[in-house]
Amino acid sequence: MAQDISPEELQRILDTTAVVEANAQLLMQKTREVQLKASQLEACLALVVGLLSNSPDPEGAFVIQHMARQLTLCAQDPEMTANVVGCDPTHISGEMLQATADFLGRAEPELSPDLGLEPHTTMH
Repeated sequence: MAQDISPEELQRILDTTAVVEANAQLLMQKTREVQLKASQLEACLALVVGLLSNSPDPEGAFVIQHMARQLTLCAQDPEMTANVVGCDPTHISGEMLQATADFLGRAEPELSPDLGLEPHTTMH
C-alpha cells in the first residue's frame, strides 16, 4: 500500500499528522491549565468555608448549610437558576452547582468541646 502513495500525498499526510500532534499538545496544555484553575478555585472555596465556619459568629456554620441547601435546589432546576441569575441556561451547570453544594455540605455544625455551647464547623 505504501507504493500507492505519491511523495506529495505522503508529505500531506505527514503535515496533517504534525498539525494534529501540535493540536493535541495544545489541548493537553489547556487541560493542565484548567485543572490548575479548578484546584485553585477549590482551595479558595475551602478557605472561604473555613473562614466562615470558624468565625466567632455562631451562625456561620448554619449559613454554609443554608447555602448548600440552596445550591442543591438550584442544581435540580438549572433553567430556574438561569432566570434568577439572569443568564443563558446553557451557562448553568447543574453538576457544578451540586458539586459545590456537596462540598459546602461537608461543613457540619458541631458543639465546641470547650463549653459545649458554641457551634463550630469541621470539614470532612
